[in-house]
Amino acid sequence: MAALTVNILSNSEQQADFRKMSKMDSHVLQNGQSSQDVAGWGSTPDFDYLVVSDGHGGGPRKHVLREFIKMLDWDNIFQVSDWYKNDIDSGGTYISPLFQSLHSGLDAFSDQYNTKQGCTLSVVLIYKDRFECFTIGDSTIKIWEKDSSSGWKRIAETVDHDLHFLEDVEKLEQRRREDAMFTRIGWEKNSCLIPHGILKKNIWRMKPIDSTTMTMEPSAYFYFDDTSSLNMTRSLGHYPTRFLKKSADEQNHKLSLAEQSLTKLVIPKEEGKKYIALVGTDGVWDVTALDKEATYIDMIANGATAETIVTEVKKSWCQSWDYIFEGTSKGQTRIPADNHDDIGCAIAVID
Repeated sequence: MAALTVNILSNSEQQADFRKMSKMDSHVLQNGQSSQDVAGWGSTPDFDYLVVSDGHGGGPRKHVLREFIKMLDWDNIFQVSDWYKNDIDSGGTYISPLFQSLHSGLDAFSDQYNTKQGCTLSVVLIYKDRFECFTIGDSTIKIWEKDSSSGWKRIAETVDHDLHFLEDVEKLEQRRREDAMFTRIGWEKNSCLIPHGILKKNIWRMKPIDSTTMTMEPSAYFYFDDTSSLNMTRSLGHYPTRFLKKSADEQNHKLSLAEQSLTKLVIPKEEGKKYIALVGTDGVWDVTALDKEATYIDMIANGATAETIVTEVKKSWCQSWDYIFEGTSKGQTRIPADNHDDIGCAIAVID
């Protein structure tokens, strides 16, 4: 079994010498009570890989998925070409070893009640001629390339599964509350119905404009048939109870659930060029605009570790920001300490 190399620099250095394709590192700065991020890396004879995950959910089960992601045998999972798909065979068994493991009685979930546990997952497989990027949730992957004349430039970025992922939003907007009142009766807030189970009114999220300026952009909560509501259109986890599945079968209703296949993006990679892959949880990107991201890339290119990067990100969470809302300056603001997020990232440098 080959689990992730997570935050162990001595082992990282040894494994980096295994193949010379890329120099990898990872680090997580957990934030007190949450502590649900994972960041790690590994190598096989055919490719290197980065893995990042951000868990959500409370209670005594909230760290089960974190430990599960750490201990999975990723080397073997990635050998299955459709490992990222949640397809099932004719016998009702998941084809992917990842989804088989998730649905094998993991303590994070219960058949009797909704534990509201889930996590994002972002993976980069680094081959000699390409990057294969896989995501579910909002832990974004960025790929940078060094141009001989203009320096470092970002050539690829995954689209988070949120209000911006139009394919999912369009499907969710086709749902009707009356089609499944046995589970969608909760699609309301303050006695007002939530159209299609998508709550947009007065929902905002932070968006950095640059390294010193912050604004808020529209966001949404998506209600699913297991009774979870998320600010993402997809996530691992969030399984319906046995009773709910039985009710859906009896009414010939296909449940609308958060767990789907990961999205795949392939980016060509040219021999002889330099690249940096940077994968981060939303604890990185919620306070990192393009100018700061470019600074981090320069730092990584000059030898900065993942620990150095997350430490710099933490400074952004703690700093004072110029706050602009709907085009109007609102003066200076700080992000309250109890709103600070876990910060996890994995990096790969390819020379």
